[in-house]
Amino acid sequence: MTKIAIVTPGALPVPCVKGGAVETGIQQLIDMNEKYGKVKFVVFSIDDIDAIKKAKECKNTEFIFIKEPQYEKVLIGLRRGINRICRLVGIKYRVIIRKRYIKKVKKYLKNNRTDAILIKNTESYVEVLGKLDIPIFYQLHNDFLNENTYRAVQIVECCKKIIANSLYIGNRVKTISNMKNREVFINYNCNENEKFCIENIDNKRLKKFREKYSLENNGVNIIFVGRITQQKGIKELIEALCLLPETTNWKLMVVGSKWFSSDSSSAYERELLKISEKCKDRITFLGYLGHEDIPLAYNSANIAVVPSIWDEPAGRVVLEAEAAGLPLIVSDAGGIAEYTNDECAITVKRGENFVQDLKNSILYLINHKEECVERGKRGKEIAAKFNVDRYYDEIITYIEENL
Repeated sequence: MTKIAIVTPGALPVPCVKGGAVETGIQQLIDMNEKYGKVKFVVFSIDDIDAIKKAKECKNTEFIFIKEPQYEKVLIGLRRGINRICRLVGIKYRVIIRKRYIKKVKKYLKNNRTDAILIKNTESYVEVLGKLDIPIFYQLHNDFLNENTYRAVQIVECCKKIIANSLYIGNRVKTISNMKNREVFINYNCNENEKFCIENIDNKRLKKFREKYSLENNGVNIIFVGRITQQKGIKELIEALCLLPETTNWKLMVVGSKWFSSDSSSAYERELLKISEKCKDRITFLGYLGHEDIPLAYNSANIAVVPSIWDEPAGRVVLEAEAAGLPLIVSDAGGIAEYTNDECAITVKRGENFVQDLKNSILYLINHKEECVERGKRGKEIAAKFNVDRYYDEIITYIEENL
């Protein structure tokens, strides 16, 4: 049986008990492999009490938990600062943030048989593990490998194959000189669609959720899900909503925090609270929600908005909203268009009129309820194509065929 080592970024634990888009994708692979048992996984993760408990449920995956001493956390902060300064002054240089973590991973792989290494999203790990005589499959979930990446050519040379979650990301990789004649395999994200269908949700839990956040009303509930950062466009969404006529009956659910399960606030979050003052009774900041509550949030909404300012690599939240049967308003950012179409989503062009166009699109959907229902149906059809079985089968087959 093929043995595949999955190297997580090391920032959040796997099993996925504290959120994270990359970690969610890894969890989906683990869950499918528990079901089908096609390969043996060895998963590297930072140490976490809840993750260790969850790991005991898995039979086809071995977990290697690596502790992060307090002094290492300080060094991680310093290294992040170095990389931030390099970006600001335009120096093409990058320090490996979690040096201790990847050294521990390398030591284990050097002394234990593994047929392939699947590195998830952290390009700085590739050269470190490239010194081992084990085929490396590097899977990107963000725009971390392109012509501007530090030592991009050398990173590519260390990879057996490169995998991306959208054509947009694949084309960014193709900007590297030694990628001209090499393929990038596109393994699109997936979603556990059945969890988001209203038919599969406990009515009592849903009612309790709606009551908790005062969502039982006759108006329109709008949902935003994502990290609370400038890149995600939540500020622009709030500004657009505040432009709606006062007679419009709406509420906004903001689901997410600065850093996944973190409860800490940022200057940006405080700025959002300030600009929300004029319509504060209509906006609810739910903070981070666990996987079991996310479907409840979507099914308490009527419209989903993904107003990303940056070039979103793929946008897992798009699939979640589609699976819940919600009409979408999305920005023309990165790979989002590969996960949706005009039948279920209104696409808003980024630029000087972005806020006004967001407002107009929201108002249009509020005033066309029947069209919202039809768009929701089309979205469910799209989401069905991005199922977990397809995601698992594609990547396992691709790795085994290229060993």
